[in-house]
Amino acid sequence: MRAPRLVGRAHELAALRRMLGEARSGASSVVCLEGTPGIGKTALLRAAVAMARESDFTVVTAQASAIERDFPFAVVRQLFEPVIARASSAERMALLTGSAVHATQALTAEPPAPGIQVSPALLHATFHGLYWLTANLTASSPVLLAVDEVQWADAPSLRWLSYLLRRIESMPLVVLFTLTIGEEAAEAHLVTDLVNAAYRVRLDALAAEDVASLAEDVFGVDTDPDFAAACHAATGGNPFLIRELLYALEHEDVKPTAEAVPTIRELGPQALARSVTARLQRHALPV
Repeated sequence: MRAPRLVGRAHELAALRRMLGEARSGASSVVCLEGTPGIGKTALLRAAVAMARESDFTVVTAQASAIERDFPFAVVRQLFEPVIARASSAERMALLTGSAVHATQALTAEPPAPGIQVSPALLHATFHGLYWLTANLTASSPVLLAVDEVQWADAPSLRWLSYLLRRIESMPLVVLFTLTIGEEAAEAHLVTDLVNAAYRVRLDALAAEDVASLAEDVFGVDTDPDFAAACHAATGGNPFLIRELLYALEHEDVKPTAEAVPTIRELGPQALARSVTARLQRHALPV
């Protein structure tokens, strides 16, 4: 079984490629990839990460999640701890020079105990330090800063991202994040602030011809148009559901022919049920 490639996103990929190119010339961009669950936001973010690495960007990434949203600076730590850990002593000194030294308050300090308020002055110094850490990263190469599922990010990280976005003009930096529509954000007003500052890319469902391309990747043979149309109808063109259905059909040794249409209609709801269950388990909070 071959993994399906990214299809139906040529326009979005071109926009991301253009913004990465502009960053190499010193222009910053802020991009929000938004859409319903399973629509392909993470796949597109990963494609942008791959393009950036191929273009010698420094890439820092984070995956926000519901189980970490109560931990201060959880997303910030994901972004920058690997950078600091990989750096040599000389590189670390350059990254944390000047005001950037205050970034260590977010990266190394123990989080405050519940109910303990951090002073505004210390919080501002930490935000300013993280800003200068980001600026110092861009001194040697353009930077892609990518956060997946931003609606689950912790409040201090969201506040810092808002702080950063107001200060990145003429910086060789692309800030890219994904937002799942329909999932309630823990800090909705902070997420809204980020989205309003971004160039918003709304991902739509795939077309039937895109489904055919995915099916050909899975089955390795040409796909009958009726087969593709039935898969499209059963999944609404949702890429995740399409893949779930295609893998289920392959497991059942179903061929991509018109004769498979009744089987598709039977397995489609099962694929949907599995995907919903998996998403609920993925975002379940510990009790």
